[in-house]
Amino acid sequence: MRWMVLLALLAQPALAAQPFRPCPYFTSGWAIQGPPPITSIGYDQNTQLLYVIFNYSQGTAYSNVPISIIQTFSRSPNLYATWQVAVQNVYHPLLLSETYNCPITQENGAYIWTQ
Repeated sequence: MRWMVLLALLAQPALAAQPFRPCPYFTSGWAIQGPPPITSIGYDQNTQLLYVIFNYSQGTAYSNVPISIIQTFSRSPNLYATWQVAVQNVYHPLLLSETYNCPITQENGAYIWTQ
């Protein structure tokens, strides 16, 4: 039992040494800023995750969003109207963790939807 506690304590510095990266964090993607109510949209090409930030604070994420939707946003003069038509009723929002704003996944790595 003692050796398990010791191993757990030794493992903590390795976990703490990793840099904190709140979501959305993309290595390959796209972003656009806009006026409220949608103040930011981010897209990760590798995971096909779309993040929509409302009023600088409330985030919503969607999975399996094709790049064509991002191209639609980039041509749109009204991000909110585009979101209503192209995203809101087409893609399921993901359940996000409160602390990190990252999508919560099941043990198999699949995302958990809010609906």
